[in-house]
Amino acid sequence: MPQCPIAGDANAAATKRASEALLKNYLSFTSLLTVTVLKKVLAEFDPVTKYLQTRGSDMNQAIQMTEFEKKAVLTYRSKYDDFYEEARVFQSKVQERIDTNTNEEFDVTLQDSLPQQAVRRKI
Repeated sequence: MPQCPIAGDANAAATKRASEALLKNYLSFTSLLTVTVLKKVLAEFDPVTKYLQTRGSDMNQAIQMTEFEKKAVLTYRSKYDDFYEEARVFQSKVQERIDTNTNEEFDVTLQDSLPQQAVRRKI
């Protein structure tokens, strides 16, 4: 049964708004920064996970590898600025791709920095 054109337009508009909202959420700067850091952390532990999947892996060796990787990840605190800049570069590449591959009806502008947080006052 064909839909009423008016109802179809309403559904299309609602779908468009929902998809734009999802895209903005996924591509918020907070999400991009989180993904950047998680990508580095997961890459750091990749050798350990592969080692643990081999037959006859030595648990003491795996523990030593894990401790080494844990120390490496703790150094990430001092690399925050590098991660921040990497997320900004990624954001600009994504924004450029969105701008060149979409029509004017699809309006998405990505954040290029973290949103300002309100400071709560203690009473």
